[in-house]
Amino acid sequence: MKVEIIICTYNRAERLRVTIRSILSAEVPVGVDLNIIIVNNNSADSTEDVIREFASHSLQIKYLFVEKQGKSYALNTALKYVSGNLIAFTDDDIFVDKNWVTQMVSAFERYPGYNCFGGKVLAMYPENMPKWLDINGSM
Repeated sequence: MKVEIIICTYNRAERLRVTIRSILSAEVPVGVDLNIIIVNNNSADSTEDVIREFASHSLQIKYLFVEKQGKSYALNTALKYVSGNLIAFTDDDIFVDKNWVTQMVSAFERYPGYNCFGGKVLAMYPENMPKWLDINGSM
């Protein structure tokens, strides 16, 4: 089975690094070929350098660059390159659980008639939160 993870990113190089590391630390079931497709959506930071850091890792990382701004453009570009049995989407500011890939594959195998699965994600919030964003639900 081939699992492909799509990450679209824009000017979040340091957070992307953490996201990629968390994916690389995830357990991958035997017989699963895991690949990552990263779409740089015209970032002006060190995004490309961060992706190059992982080029020598055994996990295949495909790098795409999309100049036209907008996540939908980035996602649609990535979808042109997928060939996996299972496609996972995550963001560039997420830390995936070590069982994330295993649980996706398990759900895919247990429910062959289903085409979409979701689960818990943990966001990496910035130290200085915007005043308008209330993550504690106290408003």
